[in-house]
Amino acid sequence: MGFSRQEYWSGLPFPSPWNLPDPGIEPRVLRQMHTGLSLSHDSMNILDSFVKDMFERIAKEARRLACYKCCTITHEDIEIAVRLLLPGELRKYAITAATKSLIRYHTCR
Repeated sequence: MGFSRQEYWSGLPFPSPWNLPDPGIEPRVLRQMHTGLSLSHDSMNILDSFVKDMFERIAKEARRLACYKCCTITHEDIEIAVRLLLPGELRKYAITAATKSLIRYHTCR
C-alpha cells in the first residue's frame, strides 16, 4: 500500500478501530470455544493484527463497491467484499455467521 492507515481511515465515514479502546474480546471468545486452552501475549497480538487487517481490507473493498451506487455501505456491499477477499471455507463460514447475526438483529429490533 502506498498510504498510511491514518490517511486511509481519514477518508472513511466511520471511526478507525485503532482509536477505539481494546475490549479484550479474544480471550473471552477463546475461553468460550476452547476451555482449558490459552494463547501467549505474542500470539494474541498476531491474532489481533490479523483481525484488524481483514477488517481494513473488507471495509476498503466495501467502500469501493459502495462508491459506484451511493455513499452508504450496506450489508450487501460487505457480503460481496467478503466473497471477493476470503477463501473457500472461511468465506462460507463468515457469510453464514453474518446472515445469522443480521437475522438476530432484525428480530430483536
